[in-house]
Amino acid sequence: HGTHIAGILAANNDNGIGVASLAGGQVQIMVLQVFDGDAGGPTSGVLDAIEYARANGADIVNLSLTSLPADDRLYNAVRDSDMLFVVSAGNSSMNLDSALPRLASYSLNNLISVANLQPDGTLSPRSNYGPATVELAAPGTQILSTAPDGAYGYLSGTSMAAPMVTAAAALLKAQSPDLTPAQLRELLLRAADMTPEVQNLVSGGVLNLA
Repeated sequence: HGTHIAGILAANNDNGIGVASLAGGQVQIMVLQVFDGDAGGPTSGVLDAIEYARANGADIVNLSLTSLPADDRLYNAVRDSDMLFVVSAGNSSMNLDSALPRLASYSLNNLISVANLQPDGTLSPRSNYGPATVELAAPGTQILSTAPDGAYGYLSGTSMAAPMVTAAAALLKAQSPDLTPAQLRELLLRAADMTPEVQNLVSGGVLNLA
């Protein structure tokens, strides 16, 4: 899961091998493992990782985590951070506007929640959505990327869609290093395309990197 996401973000673009990433050569990744595979883990691990990332100079945090419930400590850590958080909306076919609060539904000016877009421009039937709480839709279905032990493979989900947005934010930050998290978020949302397929499902539209 993490290796696949890392490839979407930062696979080498000019070596003629495997896949090319959105931000290869213009982004450095800081890999922080907070869960033990499918077993998950406590929120404290995520909080520790957020603090470690902040202390070591990270600008953007990709959180392809789909099940973290509302937690005051987590809310405060994200709200008070000077980093941009890009969060997968989840894969439960759920309207986050009316669901119990969770990480992906926080309304913060340094957080973007991302739904899973299919190649035909529609949302995946499994993707969570929310016309008020989920900001962007990005490609997340049948994404080819890196896998452990030098392999490559396809995965689908909002976990794959989130790093598309994270990479776009990283390219903006590389071009204009002084942009704040709120400004990065605003630029990404302003540039998004509100297509008929995602209207009333997300608030911002479809990621438009161009």
